[in-house]
Amino acid sequence: MPAWEEKRMDPGTIGAFIPIVALSIPIVAIIAGTLSKKYKFQANVEQIEQIKKLEARVQELESSLHTMGAEVERLNEEQRFTSKLLDDRR
Repeated sequence: MPAWEEKRMDPGTIGAFIPIVALSIPIVAIIAGTLSKKYKFQANVEQIEQIKKLEARVQELESSLHTMGAEVERLNEEQRFTSKLLDDRR
């Protein structure tokens, strides 16, 4: 008998594995689905926290921008006033 024929499973053993494999497929699918939902939820929580941090930073930048705009306007007024005084002196 060749060596490859000696290592073959008998049909009874193969027949026992078929229902085991068939029943394990839905169980594995349920476990995988549960794990994927769990990790998606964790990712969503992390993303929400990151979005909140970014929103706070944007608010700070907008506030700084308004402050800088007011300061630039004030400097423009001062520059116009100084230029007018200098023109009047001449």
